[in-house]
Amino acid sequence: MVHEQVDHKIDEGVIEQSLEEKPNPFFMRMMAYILYNPRLTLSFTILISLVAAYYTIAEIKVDNSLEMFTPPQSEATQSLKEYRRLFGRDDVFMISAKGNVFSVRFLEKLKVLEEEIKQVNVTLGPKSMENDIEKTHAIAPKKVVVDDLQQSLGFDEGFSDETEDWEDSEGTVIEETSSLVSVRRTYNQNGALQVKPWFDPIPDQAELNRLKAEALSDPLLARRIVNEQADFTVLMIRVMLMSEDDMFKVYQELKSLVDKHQSEDFKLKVTGTPAVNAALNEVVLNDLSKLLFLSGIAMTIALIYLFKTFFMVIGPIVVVSISVLWTMGFMAISGMTLNLLSSILPAFLLCVGLGDSIHFQSIYQSCREEPDYYRKAIIKSAGLTGPPILFTSLTTMIGLFSFKFANVTAIQEMGIAGGVGVIFALLHSLITLPLFLLWQGKRGYPVNTLSGDSSTLEYKGKDRIDHILNTLVGLSSSKLGQRLVLSFGIILLMVSLLGVSRLEVWHDDLATLPDDHPIKSAVLEVDHELGGVANIQIVIKADQLDRGVKNIDVLHALENLSQHILGYQTLQEEHIVGHALSLTNVVKETRKALVNQRDAYRIPSIDSQKKSQAQKEASQLISLFELQSPDQLRTLSTVDLKASHLTLQVKWQEATSYAGLIKHIEVGINKYFGPLEKQGLELRPTGGVYLAYTIISSLLDDLIKSFSAAFLVITLLMVLMLKELKLGLLAMIPNLFPILLMIGTLGLIGIPLDLNNLLIASIALGIAVDDTIHLLHHFKASYMIHFDRELAISDSIKHAGRAMLSTSILLCIGFSMHMFASTAAVQRFGVIIGATVMVAFVVDLLICPAILRLAYPANKVQ
Repeated sequence: MVHEQVDHKIDEGVIEQSLEEKPNPFFMRMMAYILYNPRLTLSFTILISLVAAYYTIAEIKVDNSLEMFTPPQSEATQSLKEYRRLFGRDDVFMISAKGNVFSVRFLEKLKVLEEEIKQVNVTLGPKSMENDIEKTHAIAPKKVVVDDLQQSLGFDEGFSDETEDWEDSEGTVIEETSSLVSVRRTYNQNGALQVKPWFDPIPDQAELNRLKAEALSDPLLARRIVNEQADFTVLMIRVMLMSEDDMFKVYQELKSLVDKHQSEDFKLKVTGTPAVNAALNEVVLNDLSKLLFLSGIAMTIALIYLFKTFFMVIGPIVVVSISVLWTMGFMAISGMTLNLLSSILPAFLLCVGLGDSIHFQSIYQSCREEPDYYRKAIIKSAGLTGPPILFTSLTTMIGLFSFKFANVTAIQEMGIAGGVGVIFALLHSLITLPLFLLWQGKRGYPVNTLSGDSSTLEYKGKDRIDHILNTLVGLSSSKLGQRLVLSFGIILLMVSLLGVSRLEVWHDDLATLPDDHPIKSAVLEVDHELGGVANIQIVIKADQLDRGVKNIDVLHALENLSQHILGYQTLQEEHIVGHALSLTNVVKETRKALVNQRDAYRIPSIDSQKKSQAQKEASQLISLFELQSPDQLRTLSTVDLKASHLTLQVKWQEATSYAGLIKHIEVGINKYFGPLEKQGLELRPTGGVYLAYTIISSLLDDLIKSFSAAFLVITLLMVLMLKELKLGLLAMIPNLFPILLMIGTLGLIGIPLDLNNLLIASIALGIAVDDTIHLLHHFKASYMIHFDRELAISDSIKHAGRAMLSTSILLCIGFSMHMFASTAAVQRFGVIIGATVMVAFVVDLLICPAILRLAYPANKVQ
């Protein structure tokens, strides 16, 4: 019945054609249905918006961990999963402390702080509980017999057989802490091996002064826990496996404790890789709300200037706001997370979504012949703008969906969410926006802005905007002008290609943070004073070897590899690997404590004695240490001693700077573990350094794949929309031009390609093609009627020129708000996209008419 009423109204002539191009009947019928059923449309919109708001508030998560930006199928990612399954988290929080380290007062404060940290607990989400279940290493140590070891080393008694409980502490998410107070000290006391905390209980000042030199020479302390000057130390905190959202909660708890214990002689900072990720999460949330607010204010001011009526200003704002809300709800329901990449989506959708509204309302103003016929004007506007808005939204969506071809999870999720958000913006531009125009009714009728015949869209008297548009389009009207415009374009294109060839890849999470962020200074301070904040883990699995990782050949190879890596220097002759920790440390420190000789800190040699004797001694040393401190051994090896790991502390570097170190490690692995790997031993490097380098390795590949996919599909859509192969292919030339110019400029001025601007090419293509679609849509419609090239170009400018300029300026203003972001990466993104939009506008008015004049005759005989 409703459809019959709509068809009847259209047949009666309520919708009359006032423009030369024919309105699309599908969009006209759809709009008529909406206008005559506003309550149903409004109710549906409100219901879905409430659901989206609930899920956005309750379920949306933030995750800036390296795993989100690393290809999930990469070897480093799979190795990280294996490491965490066996040993738990690979990264640690750190709290740096400055003061008189070897003083009773300082150590007392450090101990109190550590005890409070051990009690930290947060409410974990379901994902964290799943992660903890996946951690499968055993919790009970096995008993061993050490009589032969006692006899061989000349000790008949004094060894403790007490075994510490391996169960995790209840009521806390902290698995392990390590500080100057609690780090293990392995020593000989009256013929018995002791493995106890260094300064627990805290001795008096005289004893501290006596132990200071010995402590500073302990490999577990020196340049790992405390610096050489003894005025800087760190407290390391390892938490259970949990989601990044829960890690952020731990970060907040640690910050609260640091603020509580901070004093002039006990200066504290939270740092470590998890802290960097948490700080990024915090920045993302702050920027998300700030950029959305600033973009909204800027857009509102621009809309007031353009339309000057309440409903035509508030309508587009509501449209994009609901689109953003639905997109956030979609991400929450789909299990997607916010990160540094997806944080730009709300402001991006705000800018892009307004473009559809501006085109719709611009055509509505031109179609509105009389105040009483506003309903007819809305329906007619839908018929005229529906097809180009649909295709512009599809091209932008495809530009975003092309990220599905990327290797990185965060990029894939950003593309999917962004593409869905563009579709939401399209739907609300065609469904919700008309309701505001309906409510406006007779109000805001644009008196004396158009001539009586709205079909020509002729303004009474040419203004400055008309002059600018006509000047740009007219530059190629003559043969000489056409040659000059195209020659200038070719020259710029060649310069851009030169810049593209110089483009470099780069990634550094720390550089993303503001320079004055306390985490940033804390990381650099730990790098300078100690071994470093970044980490490398090498998982060693020896299931097929006799004695597993206790095998003397494995221990010697592990020791040689550690020394090999510690000796690495960058091209600037800088040592960036500060410390190596593995099962060999247990063997060496236990042997030194028992033998009590200066040169005893080493692996049992297989050169000066039989291999079997060396193997026996190494096995017994590990077994003895296990009796004294099973929890310490648990952090270095599985309980069956079939798997272990080598952990390296590395200074924070930009990801590409790790290329030399990674190659150096590979050389060492092949040199020292090559024969053992042939016997079934397996080594799997992973950790933050490897993940960061893996990200860089996939960036260019992701850029090429995503942009190529977007360009190919958008080209096919252009051909389909324009219904002409030649025009569709020519249409992509002015769209490719600003993208190459933008990327080439990055290469020429030395801005590297990183995770933040990797997306710019595909996003810019999806945006830039919008104006071209509107321009060529009207060109084709006019040309098919008059077969007059110059008239068709003139008509396309009259129909789309002002809306193109308005949307370009609006987009530029919106993206310029990114300059107020906290991070330089997001600021660069806004500037580059804004500049690309304006370049694309100029190219559409300069290069596109020149190409049309070259490809189409001035007059075509019908």
